[in-house]
Amino acid sequence: MLFFTLVSVEQAETKSRSSWEVERGARKAISIGKPNSGRLHKGVLLPRSGVGYARRVNVKERYYGTDETIALIEYLGRRLNATYPHSAPMFIGDISKKGGGRVPPHGSHRTGRDVDIAFFEKGNTERKHVNGRLSLYELDVEKSWFVIETLLLTEQVLYIFINQRLLPAFRSHARDVGWDDADLDRFFLMPDAKRRRGLIRHASGHTYHFHVRFKCPAGEKRCKD
Repeated sequence: MLFFTLVSVEQAETKSRSSWEVERGARKAISIGKPNSGRLHKGVLLPRSGVGYARRVNVKERYYGTDETIALIEYLGRRLNATYPHSAPMFIGDISKKGGGRVPPHGSHRTGRDVDIAFFEKGNTERKHVNGRLSLYELDVEKSWFVIETLLLTEQVLYIFINQRLLPAFRSHARDVGWDDADLDRFFLMPDAKRRRGLIRHASGHTYHFHVRFKCPAGEKRCKD
């Protein structure tokens, strides 16, 4: 099962884990304040393309993040390429401006820790722009979950936002690849849940991409989750 394969790879490849960790003294960017009201100082630019990922061509003002955010995106791309070597690249949407602040139409994306990632499509379609009309039937749940699962295993995720009508498909697939109900309850905040805890939760509009929010970098006292 993919989950168990991924866990064994994570345990064996300690160098891959350290590749997204950034020593505090080596950081260039500083995430300041909360995601909905803060800013980013000296944001780090995500290259236009790399192993396993791509972003929009000739647009860079929305592709700045913390050192850790950029390192985590590059790590995801490498893991995707290692597991699905013939996959279309992961398509990255908005992150933040170099100096942070408001990024219309988002309420967040202000501190370099929010990233939009397009869902993968059946047929292995490679895109230069997001497909805003992607339907549930066109969604490649397996590959999209692989990226989400890889994120969760880093333990750097604060939240992942997905439209609620897609949550059952992802929860079902996660169970199929080996996650038990206790983990699923910890991961997913389902629409009918009585408790209000869960890393993966509903946000309107997120039908063709998901939004990941990373935790504050370790030791950064001006950053607020």
